Amino acid sequence: MPQDSFIHGLDPRVKFIALILFMVTLFFIEAPLKFLLMGLVILLIIQSSKIPLGFVIKGIIPFVWLFLFAAFAHFFFTPGTSIKPFPIWFINVTFEGVTNGTIITLRILLIIVLSSMLTLTTTPLELTTALKRVLSPLKRFKIPVNDFTMMMMLTIRFVPILLLEAQRIINAQRSRGINFETGGLIKRAKKLVPILIPLFNLSFIRAEELAIAMVCRGYATGKERSSFRELRFSTSDLFAITSVILVIPFFFL
Repeated sequence: MPQDSFIHGLDPRVKFIALILFMVTLFFIEAPLKFLLMGLVILLIIQSSKIPLGFVIKGIIPFVWLFLFAAFAHFFFTPGTSIKPFPIWFINVTFEGVTNGTIITLRILLIIVLSSMLTLTTTPLELTTALKRVLSPLKRFKIPVNDFTMMMMLTIRFVPILLLEAQRIINAQRSRGINFETGGLIKRAKKLVPILIPLFNLSFIRAEELAIAMVCRGYATGKERSSFRELRFSTSDLFAITSVILVIPFFFL
């Protein structure tokens, strides 16, 4: 989401490193006050990015099933002191399960919000370029960092294209009288076959066309390539990464 904000203007490497630091920190905190502090930090980041809070919340809604699964998996399968009126038959909910489930759910929620802030304030090209720079030390261990980042960029670019192709195929099938909203689970699964087969076919065609285009432009695996925009640290980047490094220790006090 393009905006003229402080967060958008930061070097993508700074945002990527900050994301990693916050994610690692989240796996070590358990106290409610520390989760509250992390929530306030994330709200400050959202405010600085000028992205509407409602838009961020809307992006979390598709992951509600993941939050519920994580919570209930701990609620009902963690041994400990039972909460009245449990146990009921073979169902048991414990204080330890509720505590662990709440902590795990909060961690997943905050990690998803932090990740969405990175993707909402950074273009795919900037993101892959930053990933290439951050992982560049791994080249000493013969790890193909350039190829990995190229695959990442192509994946990000292909997702919206495949979604458009899928929607086009669905509309074509609906015009032929297929109703995807009726029938049981098995019948609905069978109706997806006329969508998946042409979608796979189009994917292979697109991949072959892209491969030919890359070869024609001289792309070769393992070769070092330059970037159209070189990443440079600025005063804002130094301020941002310094602020993150100063805030992180407060979560371990």
